[in-house]
Parts: sequence; C-alpha cells; structure tokens
Amino acid sequence: MKLSNSISTAAFVRRPNRFVILAKHQGHVIKCHFPNPGRLEELLRPGAKVAISPSSLPKRKTRSDTIAIFNGRLWISIDSRVPNELVREALQTGGLREFRSYSQISPEYAFRHSRFDFLLNSKSAKCLLEVKSCTLVENKIAKFPDAPTERGLKHLHDLINAKRLGHRACILFVIQRSDAVAFVPNTKADPQFGKTLKFAKQ
Repeated sequence: MKLSNSISTAAFVRRPNRFVILAKHQGHVIKCHFPNPGRLEELLRPGAKVAISPSSLPKRKTRSDTIAIFNGRLWISIDSRVPNELVREALQTGGLREFRSYSQISPEYAFRHSRFDFLLNSKSAKCLLEVKSCTLVENKIAKFPDAPTERGLKHLHDLINAKRLGHRACILFVIQRSDAVAFVPNTKADPQFGKTLKFAKQ
C-alpha cells in the first residue's frame, strides 16, 4: 500500500471521541481524524508517537488523518479503511488464492441486516466476504475485537444465514502489524463474538 508522501509525527495527548484525537505537533495541539472505532487503549498512551498526514478535503473539521501509532517497538497501522483497500487490491490481482475463482468483485453488498465489504461472483457461485481490522496483539497472538462489537456479531449471524442459503461466506481478519504469529477471537473482550465465530466456523 502506498501512503501519503507527506507524513509527520506528533505526540498523542488525548481522545475526546472515537474518531478524533488531540496530538502535539510542532509545539501546537491539533485535532486529527482517528479512522478506527476500536478502543486501542494499549496503544493510545499519553505521549505515544503517532504518524499523521494532512487531509486533502478542505471542508473537514480535522486537518490531518492519523495513520499509525508507535508502541515503542514497531509502527502499527490503525486506519481501519486500509484493510479493505489492501484486500480489494489482492482480489483484483489474484493475491488471495482462496478467492481466485471469482471473476466479479462488488464492494459494499447489502444482505439481510448487514452490508458486507465484498460480494464475489463466479459463473456458478457467489461469496460474501467481510473484512475486519485487527490491531491488538498480546504475546504474539493477534486478537479481535478489542471491545464488544454488536456490528461484528450481526455480521457473523448474517454470514451464517448466507451459508445456510447455499452461498459461500467468509470473514477475513487483517492484522495491521508485523509481530503476530497467530490469531484467536478475543473472548475476554467479547465472549459472544468468540462463541459465535466458533459456531460459524463449524
């Protein structure tokens, strides 16, 4: 993925709401868009180094986007939009062998109570694909979610219903950092999501 050429660093101050952080940049505290609804409490520590990039949208209230956070060892991508872009590119170029048989890729597909990231079509089958961004890693184990997710649970139920109707149904977790060797559902943060994901797999 190519990121903006104009990237600078700032120091995290606080997070007044889910989609805005305050950061100290060149001696001034500025508002930055934070494109991730997760809690990320293990990353958003006072003084943490964040990577920001100026926005090209003139009417926005925030002039910059938050791209990544440095946890003292590595940079972690926190933009929850990046996994969708990454997966779309991989689908178009055949980078995901599990989905190479599908010739048509349609984003933002509405099914039952959910809107899924992709509908994949071939001559004989269709596949609903939901992409989730994962930023939490503990002891080299990636975990999702980092907080209860009603939306994620709804996605799982509708994927199960799609499977029962004869469609292929998939959920893809994109780990936005380089220090994970495995993935598990975070049953501590959301027991119901973990239970439902296990049932969906079965």
